[in-house]
Amino acid sequence: MKWLVLLCAGLLAQAQSGIAPPQIGFVLNSDQTVRPLIGFAGNLISGDSIFEGVLSTASSASWTLVKTPSTLVASDLKHNFQFSLDTDDGKALFAFSQDGVPALVFLPGSNTLQQWRTDHFEWVRFFADSLGGDPVAIARPTENWVRFVIRRPDGFWQLDLSTQDGSILGQTALPRIQGSVLLQADGSLIYLDQSSLVIGSRRIELGSVGGELRSIGDGWVQVGQLAVRITPGHEQVSQFPEVAPCCEN
Repeated sequence: MKWLVLLCAGLLAQAQSGIAPPQIGFVLNSDQTVRPLIGFAGNLISGDSIFEGVLSTASSASWTLVKTPSTLVASDLKHNFQFSLDTDDGKALFAFSQDGVPALVFLPGSNTLQQWRTDHFEWVRFFADSLGGDPVAIARPTENWVRFVIRRPDGFWQLDLSTQDGSILGQTALPRIQGSVLLQADGSLIYLDQSSLVIGSRRIELGSVGGELRSIGDGWVQVGQLAVRITPGHEQVSQFPEVAPCCEN
């Protein structure tokens, strides 16, 4: 706890001096609140809650997407709502374009796909039957195709679908994936493998940790109570507390 007290004191001192600590991104806590993650790699703290009752969330460098039991919300980094949509209950899968703008939202409960159009999401034609399993991750590397990671009885598969006619462009078995997986904006895989986070040929040691993988900001992912910087050459693992009482209002 000593490090937490020192970190809180440092952040408060910065705030009083007019120097705002850097914001890494947004994390989902076990109490289903989304909070900004602030500080520096190795010394991070979660701020005040900005969303409650959250089932799924993901953030890019400029946007945060949130799914509650009844609503889909798109927000900018200043917490300004840009769009909201009433939805069915259940979690969601999110995809961003490579410039950080929202791209797609898949709603497993209704097997529907929503595509971002300038300033809102709208329903797009989608052939859910062609998936042959349960989607666990999604990406849209280009306008012409969508990539899914699908969980099937025989394991995980990578499946690429045309956005023009829903045809299957290709599918590949992923025998190395046994747990949580995430697709980056370019369609590349990130997944947990025992005690490591695997990104292509890179492995980031996490120790004994598990949980859902989610994007929380530019070059950062969340695994449980760990914030992991995945930028090549700058990899770092930082633990953060769920709530920092000294930084609450």
